Amino acid sequence: MGNKTRFLDLIILYLKYRNCYYMKHQKYSYFKNLIKYITCIENETLIRRMFESLLQKNIIQKKKFDRTTKYIFNPYNRRVGDENELATTVIFT
Repeated sequence: MGNKTRFLDLIILYLKYRNCYYMKHQKYSYFKNLIKYITCIENETLIRRMFESLLQKNIIQKKKFDRTTKYIFNPYNRRVGDENELATTVIFT
């Protein structure tokens, strides 16, 4: 098992632990900063390659919004839509 595979497994484990699926669509910079934090790697090229590996494995999915591209962490292959799967507003009474 190579270092890249170990780092990818570590990234997936951490994103699952943080429940990043519920963060919905985020820009690349969000995932880039998380990968930097998780792996302690500062090399932008290596971070981008790890991110692209997650894209190829369909663990992170891409969606275009007008001129921007956003990504969602979806390791469970759930359908991502506009439905209220999880309430994002908490009301304290």
